[in-house]
Amino acid sequence: MRKGREPNPRRPIATWDRFIATRQAIRDLLQDAATESERRRWARVDLAVVLAEGTGRRLGAIRQLQWNDIDWDHKTIRWRAESDKKRREWVVPAPDGLVAELRQFQRQVGAVGGLVFPSERNPQTPMSRHEFRLWLEAAEARARLPKLEGGLWHPYRRKWATERKQLPITDVAAAGGWHDTATLIACYQQPTNDALLAVMSEERKVRDVAVLGGDLRRNG
Repeated sequence: MRKGREPNPRRPIATWDRFIATRQAIRDLLQDAATESERRRWARVDLAVVLAEGTGRRLGAIRQLQWNDIDWDHKTIRWRAESDKKRREWVVPAPDGLVAELRQFQRQVGAVGGLVFPSERNPQTPMSRHEFRLWLEAAEARARLPKLEGGLWHPYRRKWATERKQLPITDVAAAGGWHDTATLIACYQQPTNDALLAVMSEERKVRDVAVLGGDLRRNG
């Protein structure tokens, strides 16, 4: 039997307020860390949240990012084909603020090359999804944030897409790594109260001359 589609799928969005509260909680955890290993851990979680919020990329792409994927001179980030669902490579320009965050983190952990998020047990492999999940859950718990039903990292991808609804859809898809705009529109870009109010408040009216060249068919 085919499983029916859920009429109201849960697709939560992580808001900017949630992002700020989470970052503050991570900084508190970083300050309270008793060992260098703990401090590095929370620094990595902080950067991962920054990348999720600032790039809209999937966790799978973020956790496999390498330092040589960042072109400091041209301010671009390369998202490797092996971390992409369709095995496509993307090179996307990065805003100055994000580049500065990456630079600061690199100095903080003393990294030169290799993975941005290496496993503590084996630096040649990326941190596991399980680790990312546990640490973000711990940060959100420290911030006393309500749990989002239906997502943890992915709500940041929806946030990123929703904030860019006013921009050309082709460019949004390319910047965020979507291969088709239909999925981006249907599953990621969400209605917002401000946008709905703007739609409901639209004052322009359709006149006879604007519809079918003025050749309106009237009943009766």
